[in-house]
Amino acid sequence: METTDRRAFLTHLGQMGAAAGMGVLCAQPLGCSSDADAATTTLLQWPLAYQPLDVEHVRKLAHESYYGGGCCYGCFDGIVRALAQEIGDPFDDFPTDMMRYGGGGVAGYGSLCGTLNGAAAAINLVTASPNPLVSELMAWYAATSLPTDISNQYAANHEFYVETLKTDAVLPQNASGGNLCHMSVTNWCNTSGFGSGTVERAERCARLTGDVAARAVELLNQQYDGTFAAVTPLPSEATNCVTCHHSGGDVSSGEFTNGKMDCGICHVDPAVSPH
Repeated sequence: METTDRRAFLTHLGQMGAAAGMGVLCAQPLGCSSDADAATTTLLQWPLAYQPLDVEHVRKLAHESYYGGGCCYGCFDGIVRALAQEIGDPFDDFPTDMMRYGGGGVAGYGSLCGTLNGAAAAINLVTASPNPLVSELMAWYAATSLPTDISNQYAANHEFYVETLKTDAVLPQNASGGNLCHMSVTNWCNTSGFGSGTVERAERCARLTGDVAARAVELLNQQYDGTFAAVTPLPSEATNCVTCHHSGGDVSSGEFTNGKMDCGICHVDPAVSPH
């Protein structure tokens, strides 16, 4: 009996080591601990399955999820909920609360916009080639007037899934010019005249969350059916500056950065601007 128990223990230990070595995800939390036999444990392999989703349904789901956990969580949860409705397991039991850290540009630091953070995570979850899609999403975000007309009309017509909106007004739109929460909110506040602590700004970010999730799903749908192509050009400032300032080994010649954003928004010539 002792030999049998020892053999079973070693078999279980070997299975756990193999799973860790393959880089697979376990359906059970905290090291796949379960009363079930280890041989029957379900292991998830990346990327997870994807099926084309209804873009407008995702827009409304993500907007609703913003109300439950902010921008990063909202984008991720909205897309995952749509996948759960379309596919089921493993999305119907996925811990989307893991993305709550990203609100306000990561714990309120104003860095990468939480909508992009959450949407990029969702994209990466279901495709082994996420970077072209994420790059296109980032470029689109910086160049597009948001919130979109679609989101503004959903709010005005009370077509969002949230029963009581922060405001149903048609909100001002602007292109943020970059991907940072600080830039996005500040530039919108300057355009709209609403402060960052107003319900209008909060609802603006809710609609933005829906718009970014919808665009992410559009890109995933295109990749799924083989029609994806990057359509948003990078800012001229980005492409011009990186001819000298790029990733390399010689700092003295300017080889010290990567980037695709509009450099001139922050790096302003003091001879031209007082900033």
